[in-house]
Amino acid sequence: ADPSVKAVVLRVDSPGGTVAASQEIAQMVKEFPKPVVVSMGDEAASGGYYISAFARRIVAEPGTLTGSIGVIWTTLDIEGLLNKLGVSIDTVTSGKHKDMFLPKKLTPERRGLVQDMTDELYGQFVDAVAEGRKLGRDSVLELATGQLYTGTQALKLGLVDKLGGLDDAAREAADLAGLKHYTTIEFTPSLFETLIGLGATAQSLLTARLAGPEVYILENLLGSFSVPWY
Repeated sequence: ADPSVKAVVLRVDSPGGTVAASQEIAQMVKEFPKPVVVSMGDEAASGGYYISAFARRIVAEPGTLTGSIGVIWTTLDIEGLLNKLGVSIDTVTSGKHKDMFLPKKLTPERRGLVQDMTDELYGQFVDAVAEGRKLGRDSVLELATGQLYTGTQALKLGLVDKLGGLDDAAREAADLAGLKHYTTIEFTPSLFETLIGLGATAQSLLTARLAGPEVYILENLLGSFSVPWY
């Protein structure tokens, strides 16, 4: 909102994330009224690439790992672990598929339903990359195998615009804004945000200590694999 800010460099260093979160951030980048340049760190893969695709320019290091255009949706069959813990699952549902994402093996019918949803989300990813990078959909489909690319490979494939670091991305942003002379301002998490993050880490460690490693692992698995990921 500061009128003295003419362009933004967004530093992306992420192996990916959930589908809806990736789409929401990507939409913010797409609709942002000022030029946005993405500077890729060690990783900008899957959801990390999704949110980068709508930037005006993308700058990656030669060794950045990016791409991984695809969708993964993992279900867990943890009956062995539950038996060890003495835990059983009993459910009452309305709708025959309401319990399909409980941690048990998928039936063939339910596997087909998950595949259909995953294919649809994959198509949304492909369309976003085609639109953001101004590439033909067929060209994106050839790249969208879920594999990672180095920054050097991504440049040749049209997934990024330039090789370089954060300073190079700042120069690209200044160029888009028509600036010959400029200064940069770095926005980092506030002290409050940092403390919140540390608090979450401390809570996780306390849970592992009190509940035991198996319960802690189970809790994290159940929370991590309940939604599709880019």
